[in-house]
Amino acid sequence: MKEQNILVVDDDKFFIESISKLLEIEGYNVKQALNGEDALKVVREQNTDLIICDIAMPGLDGFEFKASLEREEESKKIPFIFLTAYSDKKTAIQGCESGADDFIVKPYDAEVLIAKVERLLSKSKFLSDLSKEKLRKFGKEVLVNLSHEFKTPLVAITTGSELLLDPKMDVSSKNTQRILAAIHRNGKRLEDLVNDFVALQNIILGEAERKYKKNVKDLNLEILLRHFIEDIRIDLAESGFKFEANVALENPNMKIAPDYFIAALEELIDNARKFSQANMNIVFNARSEGQKVLIEIFDRGRGVSRKNLSGVFMVFSQDERKKFEQQGLGMGLSIANHYIQLHNGTLNLENREDGGVVAKIVLPQS
Repeated sequence: MKEQNILVVDDDKFFIESISKLLEIEGYNVKQALNGEDALKVVREQNTDLIICDIAMPGLDGFEFKASLEREEESKKIPFIFLTAYSDKKTAIQGCESGADDFIVKPYDAEVLIAKVERLLSKSKFLSDLSKEKLRKFGKEVLVNLSHEFKTPLVAITTGSELLLDPKMDVSSKNTQRILAAIHRNGKRLEDLVNDFVALQNIILGEAERKYKKNVKDLNLEILLRHFIEDIRIDLAESGFKFEANVALENPNMKIAPDYFIAALEELIDNARKFSQANMNIVFNARSEGQKVLIEIFDRGRGVSRKNLSGVFMVFSQDERKKFEQQGLGMGLSIANHYIQLHNGTLNLENREDGGVVAKIVLPQS
């Protein structure tokens, strides 16, 4: 037995029995459903590796069944073949647009059907194994880099809370506020680390791309940027930074996934803030250049060493970490770069002649 489960969905009992026998001879475990409603129950209750489905069925038809699968993250990944008597071009196109992996017209050739089944199952297993391997490697890198970054804020939180809880400790109001501020600051640092790990995991497993496709929509980019600027201006001012912003877009309507795009900008601003403690000035510019939008974030930090400039977007990369110890694991730029790439844009970092770095985002005008 191949230990792979195939669900066959068709309201024709004779057909469903004949194709089930064919698949069982090839060593597959076969489940049957006479309509879309029953098929959904099978998928939700049992492990399913591939689905072969008719289109014309009473109740929930094949297209509606596939649409229901597409709304659920796990079931949408199951390889799907439409096997139908419809042979017109319109139906075939609709089948492909539904997200199905293949479309076969009845009467079918048994050898062709088995070949297609084997191809899709092999591809699905390969992608599943690849995702597991990527996650394994990511987990290994996390463990290597985790100890110091998590230990430092945890020690600060534990020590501060022990001081506050010690009945022998005479904690004045001023000292109490200072300790609470340190606990809050380090708690926020831990929260940011965890959020970056989750974001990076979603990128590695392809979840970020799926969410991007689901959430991308037509937006006025200038309005989105102005809201972002007002929020970040307050945050930077509280940290003692001077912040200048200029936005002038000729055609601001673009396809944007707002959560991911704003997250990329926040990572870039955070990077500028982290490395600009000596000269606390940040400038944000956005303008149109022909059929493109250019967004630039300038800082007055120490810049990036030439040897590391090309590798700044690598995961766990941090320029001259041993010489200039900074908080974080160097995930932010990698995350920002991926989010910009989802928007078909590019992100580059360049050293400024008079000191500091400029992060340049170029987006195609949609």
